[in-house]
Amino acid sequence: MGKIFLGFAGKGIEQAEKRLRIKDSFECWNLKKMGFIEFVVEIKKEIKPVNKNVTDDSYVKGFLRNKNTKAEIPMIYDRCSWGLLLPHKENRDYVQEERLEFLLNLYSPEFLYPLFVVSDLGIEDKTFHLPRFWLDQDHTQNQSKIFSTEQFVDFYKKLLPQSRLFASDTKDIDRWSSEMALIGMACHLFNDLKKYHTKTPVTYHSEYLDICVILETMLLMEYEEKKKNIAWRSLMLLSSTFPDARGLFSKIYDERSKFVHGKTFKAMKKYSLERQHSGATIAYNKMHFDLSEKATKYLRYLLAAYVYLHKVKKGDSILRGETNISLILKATGNQYLPNSQNTPSDNRLKKRIKKHCKDILELMPEC
Repeated sequence: MGKIFLGFAGKGIEQAEKRLRIKDSFECWNLKKMGFIEFVVEIKKEIKPVNKNVTDDSYVKGFLRNKNTKAEIPMIYDRCSWGLLLPHKENRDYVQEERLEFLLNLYSPEFLYPLFVVSDLGIEDKTFHLPRFWLDQDHTQNQSKIFSTEQFVDFYKKLLPQSRLFASDTKDIDRWSSEMALIGMACHLFNDLKKYHTKTPVTYHSEYLDICVILETMLLMEYEEKKKNIAWRSLMLLSSTFPDARGLFSKIYDERSKFVHGKTFKAMKKYSLERQHSGATIAYNKMHFDLSEKATKYLRYLLAAYVYLHKVKKGDSILRGETNISLILKATGNQYLPNSQNTPSDNRLKKRIKKHCKDILELMPEC
């Protein structure tokens, strides 16, 4: 087992220590308390160069996978305020880094964007992945407090094996079941919500549509009633943490339908006409900003619970041998199918599923 370091931007953090050991080999570093040269000396002790070909230039100039990128690593370092030292498998490829970044973003209340990554090949510039209109001092990047906890370490360890569903090589994917492929798609679609870093009146509803696609991927069989089933099934997975999940996702699905059927633009026009008299446009934007932020937050927890359920059911005598969706169907009952096909809910399954979901959700921030 090796290590990897990810550096993040933001204003200075409150951590007093230069290096805070969280648990085991997990550490949070306050980069504002050490200069670049000191950082390189310290990080090389933790992540030793893979061979003699990794020289000081691999740290100062950066290891460039993209030969068209001209990294100025010391300048990039100055833009950072904190970073995480994490356990990392020895194989050096994009897949491992993508898995770790996915886990961080599944845990964090906000999407994070590392500005550089340190491996045994040196320092790699990651700034070319930043979204449009991104600001270094964005307060959303100051997430060191939530990662400096043992709960994060436990979350990381529980879900690390499942991160392969987000990023894997072709040989691994070829062995996936249909369910694994669906969960992998849901993970990728969730990660793609990063594109809504900046929001406009149009992107709110595009975001609702993307959120509903993810919900349908996880929670629906073919040809099912969408809105009611999504609402009830999401509530079953999140009820221990977010009892209002049913109402929220029902509203998101309503907004999605308005967007798909062209009703959104009529509403936007109405608010535009009233703008000069009542400030309705501001109220409209705030309403949808708050709604989209809350929906993405709940979706983050829902996906974590769903991915964890896929892992633990293999060792559970009651859940073993079933797909996630079949378990959820039995636990909630097929109450929105024609009467002749209705099935009652299985309370034993429901309790077991809720227990597993609660186990992982309790480790996440804001729970």
